Amino acid sequence: MVLVVACSPPRPTTRTPAPVAALHDPPAASPFAALPVAITPRDPVPLSILRLVSEQGSEMSDVAGLAAPVGDARGRARAAAEVNALADELRIIEASLRGGSVESERLDELVVKLQRLQGRIAIVHEALRVASGPPTAVQVD
Repeated sequence: MVLVVACSPPRPTTRTPAPVAALHDPPAASPFAALPVAITPRDPVPLSILRLVSEQGSEMSDVAGLAAPVGDARGRARAAAEVNALADELRIIEASLRGGSVESERLDELVVKLQRLQGRIAIVHEALRVASGPPTAVQVD
């Protein structure tokens, strides 16, 4: 038994090498090269922290809306004072995030303050939700 294997002859290279000067020429300008590029520096504060501040701002809006319908005048005054104090504290945190350094320790301190504030806002929010809601049935023992 005879096995015949045939291969095609090698192809001649028809490419001519590019001149060295052509390799260093700048590429042709594309139509996109003339478009202005908006380069804005990224905010150095992590987005997660900015999201927390935004969420607390939204919850503060809800809390402020719940303070107005409290039935008792003294209760409304106390609720308004507490809402204003919490809002002021949130504004201080926001201002310190915008105008300070972005050192890790400093950001950690601000996040701890923000978490404490978050707890206090949640407590006031729940209390005002109950106080401004419709009267509920009272169970007599």
